[in-house]
Amino acid sequence: MVNHQFLVLGITKEAFKVAKILFISDIHYSVNDKNDVYTDDSTIKFPHLIGTQGLRVIRESIKNIAPIDLVVFCGDFIKGCDSDEEKEAAIEEIKKLVKDIVEDDTVFGEKINPKERIIFVLGNHDMDRDSGNYHSGITELIAPYLSTETGAYSTQPNAPIFVFDELKIVLAAIPTERNSNVKNKSIQKAIKIISDSKADTCDKEQIINLLKPYNAYDIPSIDTETSDYFMEISNKMKKSTEDYYHIMVTHHPLLDGIENGAVVKKYGNTVGGYDLMQKAKAKGYSLFVHGHLHEAYVMHLPDMRSCMQQYFL
Repeated sequence: MVNHQFLVLGITKEAFKVAKILFISDIHYSVNDKNDVYTDDSTIKFPHLIGTQGLRVIRESIKNIAPIDLVVFCGDFIKGCDSDEEKEAAIEEIKKLVKDIVEDDTVFGEKINPKERIIFVLGNHDMDRDSGNYHSGITELIAPYLSTETGAYSTQPNAPIFVFDELKIVLAAIPTERNSNVKNKSIQKAIKIISDSKADTCDKEQIINLLKPYNAYDIPSIDTETSDYFMEISNKMKKSTEDYYHIMVTHHPLLDGIENGAVVKKYGNTVGGYDLMQKAKAKGYSLFVHGHLHEAYVMHLPDMRSCMQQYFL
């Protein structure tokens, strides 16, 4: 099994097992069989994607490692280059996958409510760039479960920070994808001029298709509202949770992430990411897990200052 999109984390504390957590990220599932892997100019260097067989691989993998304490989806369920119809069809298949997980008593155990053990963090490909919102099917997908969204989607009063007393774990699911629809106005203007011109239709389509990938930027960010809300909820946490294992999950890496979707991925800092990590560390968070890079990656920061020095040297 290719494991770059799957991370099974066994957490222990003082030699005792705390939890087995499965992180699944960047499925980029498509019902379109013309490409077996997700290959555009920005991801051609990631050859190990599991492509159209991904959901079967995930189902089999979950059975092999069950029982599991938590399942965390880290975003990018669909392919941004697919049509709206293809995206909606792909989301329906993802819903079936999650339904299978929920209905299989062997995954979490018979006495566990699966909807309280599945967590969703969304990614930039889950956004509709035209509206700036999530694809409608994505909203329906996450609604019954724990997620980065609050309000009606939340089953815990302190969401998106989730407390699992029986596991002695605090898990914060933090959104980074909400600025994934920043439009390049110059390119938009150029596309409009070409569209309105009297040039040959074939030439126009070729030029527009060349320009479209430069039409939007993915700028991972932790906005002030998100950061302030994290601190507000953290300050209200029960004192009894201070000794729990604290984990923060995001789609984009907090210390890497800015990209222009038109070129090979170039990573800079997620806007506000370092600041949030400092605040999180002060609140006891030592484990940071993310997706987006198409490889299993986890950062353990027992000492923030020394780790930051090592990271940037």
